[in-house]
Amino acid sequence: MPIIDPADVALLDPGALLRSYVQSQHHFGLQVRKLAQVFDRCDKVLDRSALLQVIARPNWHISYSAGQNSEAFRAAMAGALERVGATFTFFRHGAELPAAPDAIVLTHHTRGRRRHGWHYKMAYLPFMFHMDRSGYSGWSDFRAVKRAEIEAQDQDAADAFFARTVPAILEAGITKHPQGAVPPPEAGDFVFFALQVPNDSVIQLCFEDDYVAAMRRAMLAIRRAGETVVVKPHPFGRTPRVMAMLNAVAQEGVIVTEASIHALLPRARAVVTANSGVGFEALLHEKPVLCMAQADYGHAAVELPDSAAADQTLAAALGTDRRPFARKMLMAMMTRHQVDLRSAEAMDRQVLRLLSEYIMPPEGSGRRAAAVPPA
Repeated sequence: MPIIDPADVALLDPGALLRSYVQSQHHFGLQVRKLAQVFDRCDKVLDRSALLQVIARPNWHISYSAGQNSEAFRAAMAGALERVGATFTFFRHGAELPAAPDAIVLTHHTRGRRRHGWHYKMAYLPFMFHMDRSGYSGWSDFRAVKRAEIEAQDQDAADAFFARTVPAILEAGITKHPQGAVPPPEAGDFVFFALQVPNDSVIQLCFEDDYVAAMRRAMLAIRRAGETVVVKPHPFGRTPRVMAMLNAVAQEGVIVTEASIHALLPRARAVVTANSGVGFEALLHEKPVLCMAQADYGHAAVELPDSAAADQTLAAALGTDRRPFARKMLMAMMTRHQVDLRSAEAMDRQVLRLLSEYIMPPEGSGRRAAAVPPA
């Protein structure tokens, strides 16, 4: 998320970009590198993308899986690629990759860096998708972004993004998983624990080896410190061990509920999770979040590496106002590292991003920018 001087954006006019390509591969590479930095806020997005597509002429290969809303992603991506005149191929996830050199390849729900490879997967809201070189959640590139780069974002811009984006999401009750109509517990001002599927892949990113035992220790540490604790099991995570653990903590005053996230988050004092999407939603509600695992949104949360010290970590989290920084992080995450399928422009900008990174030489590599393929 590098910051670029607005004066440099003027150098990126599509006509100037084309002239730099004709005159100097070196200067063209520098221009494309700048363009990759400002893809989320430059003008003439389609003009720029169409020019880069004509210059580099990459094929596009996109894997697909049934379900997980990937059909909506493919439809949005297909529309964006058609708008820049690209040739693209869909192939079933797990099938052999179509033969084509130097294609831009997008694979569904995968991780691991590879040349010209990208990963896409539904993010924490049903209309948002991760777009990442490394993967998703704690495996993502966004997880490795330096705090200073997020902090350097303009606070007024972040506040404006939050104001025009988040209230509508909350008012509409949009969430990734359907919520039931069970009323919330009468207790207010509680610490809310959002459980996950204990064998989900992201559980590998927990700071402690035993997820269920760590959650139990954290709940009891906070409960014994005098806090009201409410916990909701994941709808697909009600394993015998999880339910036995919940029965045990209920004996010590922890409240187990099936209430809607929409009813619980506004009333929570803080939210504790491993790296669940509920942690991201809690940031939309501007609640303090404690993460017991690596998470891409962990920049704006407080990490909890020792479940036995959860009460102390909670006290520290409640004593610090992270909301201004969280708004900056949400803007960066939702405009640069995720794509909003409701917006054709948002997908157009991601196509510009992928084309720019396809062409530009890696930092410090000494490699020239991609040349025009032979006719």
